[in-house]
Amino acid sequence: MSRVLKTVFLVATILMVACDPGMTIQQVKSLDEAASGSTTPAPLVVVRVKPLSTLIGSKLYIPEVRVTNSSGSPITVTRVELSAKGKTYENQPPRPDNYPLTIQPGGTQILEVMFQLDDTVHETFQHPADLLVHYRTGEKQQLARASVGRL
Repeated sequence: MSRVLKTVFLVATILMVACDPGMTIQQVKSLDEAASGSTTPAPLVVVRVKPLSTLIGSKLYIPEVRVTNSSGSPITVTRVELSAKGKTYENQPPRPDNYPLTIQPGGTQILEVMFQLDDTVHETFQHPADLLVHYRTGEKQQLARASVGRL
């Protein structure tokens, strides 16, 4: 029995040392929280980023991003960017032909988003970053954002 426990302990120790520990990147503050108690009207296009657990050594950031169109007219998402550490990263989705993406009034869409970072996620998200969703309504270019950071 003690031989089995020693083996389990040794394997667990090796795995803990060999594995890159994880971290969670999540939306720092929702726009609804920022607007509550304020005289500023709630935004008509809202970006929500689902919390993502990833290995700290990874250089890929692939969040689940939902965009809700609460305006009275369709919007067309033209591109998504991540602004972190003074640098802007372009979205490199697996299927780039999904953009531009039209979202009807009252609709919500999950965007395909993938960023190849210069540094690891641990280094990139030392401070909150901004996920920027560029969209068009009619002929007018607009921007919706969400701040994301590590937990």
